[in-house]
Amino acid sequence: MRNRTLPSDPADLTIGVAAFALIVLVAVLMQWLQSRREAKWRSALEVLSEQLGFGRESEAKDAFVGEHQGWRVWMGLQPHDVGKESKVLLPTLRLDVLAELPRDFVAVPRSWTRFLRRALLRGIFTARDRELDKRFIFQCDFVEQAKGLVMDAGVRAALVRLGDGPVVGFIEKNQVGLAYMKEVPDAATLRLHLDAMAAVASALRTALGDGRTGRTASR
Repeated sequence: MRNRTLPSDPADLTIGVAAFALIVLVAVLMQWLQSRREAKWRSALEVLSEQLGFGRESEAKDAFVGEHQGWRVWMGLQPHDVGKESKVLLPTLRLDVLAELPRDFVAVPRSWTRFLRRALLRGIFTARDRELDKRFIFQCDFVEQAKGLVMDAGVRAALVRLGDGPVVGFIEKNQVGLAYMKEVPDAATLRLHLDAMAAVASALRTALGDGRTGRTASR
C-alpha cells in the first residue's frame, strides 16, 4: 500500500492553503455584514417605535408592541426560514386577526419555499389567481374551509396589497405578517403597510362572519 504524502509541488500546497483562507475570510465577512445589518435594523426599529408610540415588549430584547387603528401590533426582529437558509433574522410586523382561522391555515411567500419541500407538503391549494399564486403558497389541514376564505373577494383584494418585492407578506398562527428583506421603511411607509395588514385581517374576519377589530398581538 502506498503511503499518502503531502503534495510534492509546493505550489499545490500554497493554492490549497490560499483557497481555505479565502473560504474562511468570506464566511467571516458574511457574518460581519449580517451583524452590521442587524444592528442597523435594531436601531431603525427603536426609532420607529418612538415615532409610532410603541412600547418595548418586556419578554423580548428586540421587540415592541403598540396599536394601529385599534389593532394590536408586534414589531421586532424574528427568525424566518427563507429558502435554503433557516432562522434568518428579519425585521417583522405581526397583527393578530383575533379570530380562529381554519386550523393550520398559512399563506407563506413562495420565494421562501423550495420546490422539493412544497412537493412533500399536504393540504396545498391554489387561489386560482395568477398574482396571488405567484406570490403565496396556501396550505391548510381543512382545505375546503381555507379555500372559502381565499376565494372571498374582499380577502383576495386585500391580499394583493399585502407586501411586494422585498416586503414579504404572510399569514400564519392566526396572524397577518410582513417581513422586510432589505431596508426598514420610514414611519409613514410603515403606517401604510400596517393599513394593508389591517385590511387583510378585517377581510378575514368579515369572511368568517365577524367584522370586529382585533385587540391583541403576539409573536
